[in-house]
Amino acid sequence: MTDAAEQLTLFHFPIWGGSHRAAWRLPETRIAPEEMFETHLRWARTCERGKIHCYFMADRLAIVGGEDTTIARSMPEHLIFDPATLQAALASVTDRIGLMITIATSYDSPFHVARRTATADHISGGRVGWNVVTGGGSDDAPNFGMEHPDHSSRYERAEEFVDAVFALWDSFDDDAFVCDKDADLFWDPDKVRAPCYRGELLATRGPLNVARPPQGHPVIAQAGTSSPGRALAARVGEAIFNFAQTIEEGRELRTDLHQRMAEYGREPNEARFLPDITLLIGRTRDEIDERLGRLDELVDVDRLLPDLSRFIGVDLAAHPLDGPVPEAPLSAGGQTMQRTLVRAAESEQLTIRQLAERFARSIGHFVAGTPTEVADLMEGWMRAGAADGFVIRIADPEPSLDGFVDLVVPELQRRGIFRTEYSGATFREDLGLPRPPSPALAAGNRTRIAR
Repeated sequence: MTDAAEQLTLFHFPIWGGSHRAAWRLPETRIAPEEMFETHLRWARTCERGKIHCYFMADRLAIVGGEDTTIARSMPEHLIFDPATLQAALASVTDRIGLMITIATSYDSPFHVARRTATADHISGGRVGWNVVTGGGSDDAPNFGMEHPDHSSRYERAEEFVDAVFALWDSFDDDAFVCDKDADLFWDPDKVRAPCYRGELLATRGPLNVARPPQGHPVIAQAGTSSPGRALAARVGEAIFNFAQTIEEGRELRTDLHQRMAEYGREPNEARFLPDITLLIGRTRDEIDERLGRLDELVDVDRLLPDLSRFIGVDLAAHPLDGPVPEAPLSAGGQTMQRTLVRAAESEQLTIRQLAERFARSIGHFVAGTPTEVADLMEGWMRAGAADGFVIRIADPEPSLDGFVDLVVPELQRRGIFRTEYSGATFREDLGLPRPPSPALAAGNRTRIAR
């Protein structure tokens, strides 16, 4: 297993239209729905050219505002392909890059998730990960004929959900398929189990009707700064991303994660701690200022308020735009993003307008810099023990993604803190993570499958 402190781990988190909320309005940004797959293909291949570890697909299960589609009319990022389908397609046109799939546990079933992710892992040759989210948007639930569950209930379900999926992935031992045509024996029944998982909230019988994934288990990603979120990340997470704004905050979160992992018998190098960062890359300060100025001039604060209100948990349109951000109760939705925005407003005494302008650039850490400046920041965080790498969002994807791969990556490689080639045959191996061993035959955890 490699030492996570030796080199940076880099994931790319693509946002349709760009992470800056006005980037889609630039004339050069490709935004038509019929161009979506072709664009993701180009971005994924660009990342692979730069030896980026993972193409990290997010998911949304609703358009903000639900039936009132006018609310999200200026937010193309709400138009999104099903991540599992998209990543399976990208697997056929890429070779080495990891492909992370976001799936919410609140609105799905363990069997369905285990089957989709195991299938994608086989299609990709072992390059898939599952980003475990609970589904924090209140607009999601009506699309599934459900009431929006509260925060604690979502995490209680998520804890059981991942255990059920793990059990289903382990339905077959690695060597279960003997394929003995003469003996008329496709699999060895002593190496197959029906997990028969039954928790307080979820139950599934099994076995899964897909062979054990090439990686044993796809790589698990998780985010969350609430207590339940940190607990789940510490127990099962292997790529932990967050919205740390400073080195001090990143170091505190990473230290806390490692302490919590130890309670589950896990070592620090069994997970990668990856703060979220949004980048605008330019060769010179004049170029950066010009491009950022173009983006900021296109921001319509009034159009941002409904989405910002959703994150904050308060209807900001009911308050003076140039007044302070009102106090908000702890959200029943995504508490990590709410805390990030509220903390920024409080620490910098931002008005609603100023917070909206900040929100247009990024929810989390935003950096507009030259290749050297970006490399300095990344190296500084890593050397300070505040990060093992980063989840990278790109403010204006057409120029800045190429800029990161062609300008920042070579600088990181020159410093010896980013690799020059992929390692290992699978995503898990590329991250230096151990493969879960083939399940052992044990009478207590399997139901025999009849011949």
